[in-house]
Formats: sequence, C-alpha cells, structure tokens
Amino acid sequence: HDLEIGCRILTATHRDLAAMVAAGSFREDLYHRLSVLGIELPPLRRRRTDIPVLLDHFVDLAAAELGRPVVLSKAAAVEAVSHPWPGNVRALRNAVLRAAALAEGPISAEDLLPEHEAPPQRGELISIPRGNYASMHAALIQQVVAEEGSIRRAARVLGVPRSTLGAWVSKE
Repeated sequence: HDLEIGCRILTATHRDLAAMVAAGSFREDLYHRLSVLGIELPPLRRRRTDIPVLLDHFVDLAAAELGRPVVLSKAAAVEAVSHPWPGNVRALRNAVLRAAALAEGPISAEDLLPEHEAPPQRGELISIPRGNYASMHAALIQQVVAEEGSIRRAARVLGVPRSTLGAWVSKE
C-alpha cells in the first residue's frame, strides 16, 4: 500500500555551496535540487535589532516548556544585545533556555551569559621586555593571565583555545 506525500526540504549552511560546486567539493545535482529559494541571513552580530524580539520569543518558549513564568532582567537584555553570539540564533536560544531552567527569579546577565565577561578595559600600559619575540610573547601571556585571573578567561581575551594558552603558559 503506497502513501503519496508532498514535502519541502529546508537546509542551512554557513558555506558557499556555489563555490563548492565550482571547486568540485559539492555535488552539482544536489545543489540544484536544494537551491529552489536561497535566503542569505547575516549573522546575529550584524542584526542586533533582532535580538530583543528573539529574546521575547525565547523567554515565551522557555516559560511554555517550564510551565512557569520566566522574566528576563533589563541588564540581561542589554548584555544580550551587545554580545557577539558566535553561535547565532541557536546560541541565543540555548542561552535563554539554559538560564530560564537554572535561574531562581528573573534571568540576570550572569545567568544568561555565565561565561561572558565584560570586555577588557584599557588600563595601565604594561612593561614588555625588549629582546626577542619569545620573551615578549611570554610577558604578554603572563600579563593577560594575571589580569584575567584564569587561563580560561585569558584564552577568551586572546582569542585562542584554552588548551593552546595552557601549552604556552607551561612552556614558560
């Protein structure tokens, strides 16, 4: 007994599929099957005005899933708008759902972005020893680790994986 259905397939990617087809790294026939309607959506960091609307939606979603009211503090909303959201909308959604599940009371900025630290402020100039690159590199690493208080936070400031920074520090 056959059952006939109609469906549409939605796909999303951060890659340039047309360029991949040209390079031979993506099947051309599959590309043409999938490319009925293309929508290019800029990253969330370039659509900051969308964040408050998305926050409201995800707070409502969290309240429905948890079966209780969920409130987002104004400070959390302000922090969310300035956060870069490297994971885009999924990261924002997950942050709101996680914070709603764990917060006792209104969701604070710390609940929403527990790993998010305030951007480093300009402070005093640091003394960097003259000499070779290795000694300057070591001094900068030690200074950032000392100011941030942990390798994890220092790695975030430096934009390197924690394991890489850990290896650099252990060489000193």
